[in-house]
Amino acid sequence: AERSERGPIRAWIYSLALGVYCTTWTVFGAVGTAQGGGWAFLPIYLGPILVFVFGAGLLERLVLIARQQNVGSISHLIAARFGRSRPLAALVTVIALFAAVPYIALQFKAISASINVLSPSMRPVDASLLQDTALYVAIAMALFAMLFGAREASATAQRRGLLIAVALESVVKLASLIAVALLALFMGEHAWTGAITRVAADPNWSVQEFGTLGFISQTLLAACAIVCLPRQFHVAVVECSDPADLKLARRVFVGYMVLISLCVLPVAWLAPDLVGSGNPDHLMLRLPLENGHPGIALLAFVGGLSAGTAMVIVVSVALSTMMSNDLLMPLLMRIKRLGLQGDVDLSAWVLGCRRFSIALLACLAFAFYRVGGGSDTLASYGLLAFSAVAQFAPALIASLYWRNASLPGVAWGLAGGFTVWVYTLFLPQLSAAGWLSGEFLQHGPLGITALAPQALLGVSGPDPLTHGTLWSLLVNCALLIGISVRR
Repeated sequence: AERSERGPIRAWIYSLALGVYCTTWTVFGAVGTAQGGGWAFLPIYLGPILVFVFGAGLLERLVLIARQQNVGSISHLIAARFGRSRPLAALVTVIALFAAVPYIALQFKAISASINVLSPSMRPVDASLLQDTALYVAIAMALFAMLFGAREASATAQRRGLLIAVALESVVKLASLIAVALLALFMGEHAWTGAITRVAADPNWSVQEFGTLGFISQTLLAACAIVCLPRQFHVAVVECSDPADLKLARRVFVGYMVLISLCVLPVAWLAPDLVGSGNPDHLMLRLPLENGHPGIALLAFVGGLSAGTAMVIVVSVALSTMMSNDLLMPLLMRIKRLGLQGDVDLSAWVLGCRRFSIALLACLAFAFYRVGGGSDTLASYGLLAFSAVAQFAPALIASLYWRNASLPGVAWGLAGGFTVWVYTLFLPQLSAAGWLSGEFLQHGPLGITALAPQALLGVSGPDPLTHGTLWSLLVNCALLIGISVRR
């Protein structure tokens, strides 16, 4: 009887914890994307909804195999299918690290920007390091992640306290979005006619946008991200105590995503009538502030802070586990003078490696935010990370459903797809930040235009994100299938 009573509560906590998918990009960046790009904000929510509606078998299979194989991370799952290959696990971890850095930088950027909006006096005149609020946000989040997320040496131990905290933060996020959306509806009740006319005349809000290549590719990226992001895999698969919880989780998570999507619309549509010009990513804060509702602005800030904190903690838990198990500990075990052979208790070393990994993640993300971002929009950071973790999707599907998939095929597919991702998406981001010459983007290396990163082989029609995503996944799948068939 006690177990049956705990079952529904556990299932609800698990279902709400899946909301860790919604980060500061959701709380602040979705409205900014909708303001400038219309329906361009929707694919990030539509992809996960499609997976949870039509991919129940995939999710259940992932959970069951993870429990059977005692899996603690996505790198562990993919490597377990191919003889627990350490090099393959290390490759997956390196790709995940490259994906996590811009995504964590997104949290630092959004939270520091929201602090500056709420308290303009804290905004530095110059961009010096010690005056940047993002530095202190990064330090605080890294310390919090070390204290709260790196307390157990076991990679597969389920952290119920962490799951409850993430579930509560999901409720806070949703409450903040609903509060701002209701305020927009109340304040703009006399502006709806003009707003609808303006939206109807904007081609970005046309139904035809749903069929564009960019919309479809971003939906594909989001569908891959809901299972391939290390933090999402950790919550959805590793922290799932009972596969039966997925039945409720599917309904709750889909409803959660629909509600958040609906909250974006009134704010984006009515903002031109309620808020002055400025950065669209700040609309969630500026709308209540500029209309005399500082309490709701504070609630929106708390929602964004909850979203960023939950994301950083969970990704720190997931990625520090991968880095310590797949990169750092195997390296330390080879150093004989450390005496880590035999029956030595390695728990202290494992925890030390995880805390070092969390600190390293924070440092790399802050460095990317300072010198490598190259864009003012939150969406550009998130989509860069989504396109990186999408490289895991072919290997994950092949490991689950294709018996003839081979270790060389998966390894070469991941390496090839990741290389193309770095060349077509990551390097252009650094070029936009001033680290590389603009000639490199336009004319390619050594003036070979066919190798231009954003127009490979002369294909320059799609937007840069779609171009890089499709090329990287094409190379990934071609290598995986071709080499597996031959070997």
